[in-house]
Amino acid sequence: MSIGSQLRRTGRYVKAQGLAGFLRRCAQILWRSTLGSKVALFCHEPAENERDAPRQPEGHAVVRCRRREGLSESDAETLVAQRGRYRGRDAVERYLKARFIKGAELWLLKVNDRIACFVWSTRGAMVSPFYVPLTANDVVVFDIETFSEFRGRGFAGSLTAHVVASLAKEGARRFYMTVKLWNGPSLQALRKTRFNRVATARKFSLLGRNITIWRKE
Repeated sequence: MSIGSQLRRTGRYVKAQGLAGFLRRCAQILWRSTLGSKVALFCHEPAENERDAPRQPEGHAVVRCRRREGLSESDAETLVAQRGRYRGRDAVERYLKARFIKGAELWLLKVNDRIACFVWSTRGAMVSPFYVPLTANDVVVFDIETFSEFRGRGFAGSLTAHVVASLAKEGARRFYMTVKLWNGPSLQALRKTRFNRVATARKFSLLGRNITIWRKE
């Protein structure tokens, strides 16, 4: 990213969050940097009785998108507007297209036709080098996000359960999720699911090769 782009991105953030919010964000980044790229790796192998997607309450719906063209314009606009406040709208569009090109699927949980939560999944491969070898029946569930006005209502867990059930019914056998160690709320949320924490890992590149350091839980 060029210096000019970085300055424009910083300016958008300050305008949206104010100077105090910007300073809090800087402090947060410094804290997160102390934990670097360390992640907690979670795994789950669903049983037969988990292959039926949970019934959604009235007014709730899950939408599965396999390609950019399958994403409605209104939903795309919501995602671009939400994430583009800080990253820039063009950057978000490139991010969406790049994920779909690499075979990722986007899942949306909508409440009264408004996006409340979304998550990505890939099967048999990851959009970037992963922490363990993946087989054709392995799925990685990643980049889950709940919009601020819908947080605290269990939507992330509900959407994850739907993704697991839907893909397990299609033959997927093992599911992985990773959470940065600094992300306390997400770590706590995953402890309430059927995913089990199996390791702490740190990944980095050396001479063009990806190296992972493990610590088994």
